[in-house]
Order: sequence, then structure tokens, then C-alpha cells
Amino acid sequence: MAGPRVSTWRLFLVVSAIVITSVVHGAGTVEHLRPFRHQGRLFVEVLATDLLDARTASTIDSGLPGTCVYHIRIEDDQQVLVAERYLDLSLRFDLWENEYLLDGPTGQVSFTSLAAADSAWSHLPGVDLCLVDRLGPDRRYRVQVQIAVQPLAPEDRARLSRYVSSNSGRNREELALDLGALFGQLLGKGSAEQAPTRTVGPFFRRRDLEERP
Repeated sequence: MAGPRVSTWRLFLVVSAIVITSVVHGAGTVEHLRPFRHQGRLFVEVLATDLLDARTASTIDSGLPGTCVYHIRIEDDQQVLVAERYLDLSLRFDLWENEYLLDGPTGQVSFTSLAAADSAWSHLPGVDLCLVDRLGPDRRYRVQVQIAVQPLAPEDRARLSRYVSSNSGRNREELALDLGALFGQLLGKGSAEQAPTRTVGPFFRRRDLEERP
């Protein structure tokens, strides 16, 4: 059984994961950003709300796709990057079948309402970032997330999907830089209401990570 010290740390992590430092530039907010460990790897759970703006919702209801892109990174207390992931989720309305189709890294899921689809792409239960062993035992780390939701032209969607798919599961600095530039070019040029949502979580150490089955 865990001693009082471990229990106190667990309570601190839960509270800190909920009360996170947020700088919100877009319409949405991040409710929690929680790192955890599973089978020797570092994962991050992200829960956001109000990501879908009126312009993107209107585009989706017309049958054209809307795009939600997550850029998740972990860095140490010296701002040195440890790992990052880009995730691209596409949502469109199938006019023939009268259902909303969400395409993401795990495949396609259908929903009967836009609200249900919006809820699904606003919650990432576990994003695989890297091996836990890449974290030093005594160094502090924090997770950052940037989320952008916008309607994109078909050619922009094709370019973005190609770059994100190539980046998945790799750790190549050149490719990450190219994708970062593309992310900024495609999703950072809108109005203030459509600008990316950015959130920074609290610092943690490797030994503080919750182990999930």
C-alpha cells in the first residue's frame, strides 16, 4: 500500500492536472492535460471543450470537411524538446447517409449528431508520446498542446494529412520542423476566433506519473 507521501503526490497531480495554466487564443478551452504511463511508455490525455466554431460547423453541415489538428509536445524545465506528436482528425457530414463521419488515427467513426462528433474529437484518452525512460529521474517536465479547428480546402487537407501521417511514430527533427511550418501556415492565418488554442500543463517528474492499465 502506498504511504502518505505517495498519496499526497497523487492528490497534487490530480489537482494540478485540472487547474492548469492556460493561454487561450481560440474559441475552445482545454479542461485537462494529463500525462500518464502505460507499459513503459508516456501517454497524454487531452480533454477540450467548445472547439467547434460556427464557421467550421456550417462547413461540415454543408458536406465539406472540417479539420481538428492537435500538436502535443513534452519538454523539460530547460525548454528542451523530448517528444512531440501531430494528430489530424477530419469531420464531415454524409448527406446520403445522414450521419457525421470522423476520421482519425484509429479509423472512422460515425455519429448521429454534430454535438456527439464534436465531443469525440475534443477528447483524446491517450496519445503515445515516447518511452518513459527518455525522461530523466530527477528532471522536471511539462506537456504543451496546441489545437486548431478550421475548414480546409481539399488540397490543404491532402497536404496536411500527408505530413501528419509521415510524422507519426517518428522522431526526425527536419520533418517535425516542416510540419510545424505547415501547421502555422494553414491553421495560424485565421481570425482571432479561429486561432489555435494553446495550453501548458504543470511541471511533473517521472516518478510522479500515474500508471494506467
